Amino acid sequence: MRARNYYRKRPSPWPRRILAALLTGMLAYAAVSLIRYGVQQQQSRAIQEELQAAICTEMPVDTPIVTAPPAAQEQNTPAFTSVPRPSATPTLEPWRTPEILFAYQSLYEKNNDLIGWLKMDRLYRVDFAVVQRDQAYYLRRDFYGKSNMNGTAFLDAANRIWPRDDNLIIYAHNMKSGEMFGELKKLMNEVYYREAPLTRFNTIYERGTYVPVAVVLCTVAQGDEFFNFYTRSFRNAAEFNRFIDRARELSKVHPPYDVRYGDDLLTLVTCYDDADTQRLVVILRRVRDDEDPAVLAVRWK
Repeated sequence: MRARNYYRKRPSPWPRRILAALLTGMLAYAAVSLIRYGVQQQQSRAIQEELQAAICTEMPVDTPIVTAPPAAQEQNTPAFTSVPRPSATPTLEPWRTPEILFAYQSLYEKNNDLIGWLKMDRLYRVDFAVVQRDQAYYLRRDFYGKSNMNGTAFLDAANRIWPRDDNLIIYAHNMKSGEMFGELKKLMNEVYYREAPLTRFNTIYERGTYVPVAVVLCTVAQGDEFFNFYTRSFRNAAEFNRFIDRARELSKVHPPYDVRYGDDLLTLVTCYDDADTQRLVVILRRVRDDEDPAVLAVRWK
């Protein structure tokens, strides 16, 4: 009887075995995820380098391709002529789409979602293609549409690059590896940012250099730190000035560059906190035709 009772009271080994199996499975999943993360980081960098190499530099950097009129072709002149312009902006009616810049034609052939290229002097990792489709497709896809947790920087789906909206809004992930907009938070340090404040954003139709206006850490819900960065066009100067004043009110840095109604704006947006309640927003304005980027670059130092 005693032996029988003893065996009846022994605990079952199955809970321990189930727990061990669960722990083993969790560790295996974590290991696989870590390996997958590393592989995708390498793939992302490789694609970035490949795309950088695909940018054509055989023609002058600021030279768009302009199709010659039929009369010129009848006179046996070249079908394509180089027309350098200070702003690299083709002079066309707003309704007429210009030719794609020569430098980006081969990239556009790889992916017709390409709309431009973003490069920041201060953040060496921000040197990549920008695409446009919808607000979800490129969140976890690379430039070629393959699965990648880094995603691809994309222009807001409602934005237009020709005719250009007043404010172009670009989104990218805040990756812990520093990829995409993972280092954008460094720009909240004014001493760090002013060492190299210029940003280049070229659409497939025109080139542009930008200087910072504000670096804003804001909330997505209404409150004291709410900022509606999602404004693509301004109806008048008053609306534009309210937007700029609010951005500068919340800004972590204070660049010396003036901004006026009619300036082209560029806004870079990324998530900031794990709870997804904050956004880091960098607002820039385009260098005007009568300004020298080199002079502007040293003004903040």
